[in-house]
Amino acid sequence: MRNGRPLAHFAYASVFALLASPLFVGCAAADQASANAAPKQPVELSTIIANGGKPLQKGVTYRIDRIDAKAEPQFLQVSTSSSKVDLPRGQYRVTAAYGATTVQEDIVVGAEQKKHVVNLNAGVISLRMIPDINGKPLTTDTDWQILTYGRDAQGNRHEVHRVVSPNPQLVLPAGWYVVQAYNGGTMTKHTLEVTAGISYKYTLVKQKN
Repeated sequence: MRNGRPLAHFAYASVFALLASPLFVGCAAADQASANAAPKQPVELSTIIANGGKPLQKGVTYRIDRIDAKAEPQFLQVSTSSSKVDLPRGQYRVTAAYGATTVQEDIVVGAEQKKHVVNLNAGVISLRMIPDINGKPLTTDTDWQILTYGRDAQGNRHEVHRVVSPNPQLVLPAGWYVVQAYNGGTMTKHTLEVTAGISYKYTLVKQKN
């Protein structure tokens, strides 16, 4: 069973920010000195769950990789209280991670556009389990295993995310999934749909022994 509602009332109420900590640069010392000497341009990053959403306030992490063909490999792990970073002109790959969703986008620093919005194209699902059709939601922990709906060439599904909680809330890329829920020695299985920009509540009826 599921109930859906727009994320405007659920996950878009925040404004973008990042966890406070330094900006780490991974490269050789000589390359670092050269990069610091090069002209830089301010770049502002933000992330939305889906089209029409407001920038997320917290929980987003970024990795920025330099991908110029002739440039030395370089990466920046952004975890500052501000979404603005100064980068030398060039081509970069931005990897944004939020919940169980990771998205990569390529950007060009030095182009006219200085603000870059990463669209996760994701939705939010809430999971809970009831002992029977008329029962109240369980308050004990359930082990929720989220698997790909499709199978690989060997016929196997792959784990996307796993969490232990009575009522987890997950952000997942839009698509179809299979959930296997373990509680009290039983496994309950169900198919899930995740739609970008929509919040669904799924209630599973516990499988009997």
